[in-house]
Amino acid sequence: MAVAVLVTGSATYVLVGEITGPYIGLVAAVVSLVSTALFAICVPARPAWLALKLPVAVLCVLPTLVLITLAPLVANTKVTPILEQGCPTGYVAVEPTAGSGSFIGIRRGLYVERVRDVAAPNFQRPFATGDYVAVSHENLVHVTYADRTTSLATLAVTRQAPCP
Repeated sequence: MAVAVLVTGSATYVLVGEITGPYIGLVAAVVSLVSTALFAICVPARPAWLALKLPVAVLCVLPTLVLITLAPLVANTKVTPILEQGCPTGYVAVEPTAGSGSFIGIRRGLYVERVRDVAAPNFQRPFATGDYVAVSHENLVHVTYADRTTSLATLAVTRQAPCP
C-alpha cells in the first residue's frame, strides 16, 4: 500500500475507507522504522557488532518520534461524502486538519481524483461539520454553504440511479 502512495500523481490520492494516502504512508514508515529498531536491538550479535547495533537503533527511533509527533496533523483529515437530500452525489470532500488544501474529488475504488479545490475562510471545514447544501439542477450539482450565500463548487452529476 505504501508504494501506491508514492506513485500517485498530484491529481489522484489514495483513499482506503476514510484513511488517506499520507496517513497510510506515515503508518508504513513508523512500522518499518520500529521493526528495524527492534531487529537491531533484539537480535543477538557478537561483541564486535554491538558498536553498530546501537547507532542503527537510535537512527530508527529518532525519526519514529518525529513521525509520531506529526501523526495528529495527518490523521485528522476528514473525508465526507457529499450528499444531496441524503443521497450520495458520487463526490467526496477531503478536508485536512488546518483547512488548507481541501478539495472535492470523485471516488474511483481506492483512489480519489481531485476535481475542484475548495478554499474555506478561517480554516473552516464546511463538509465535515455539515455546513453545506448540495442541489442538483440540469445535470449539475451546486454546492453552497448552508446559508446559500457563497458557492463552494458546481459539479457534473455522477449518480447513475435516482435516489429515493
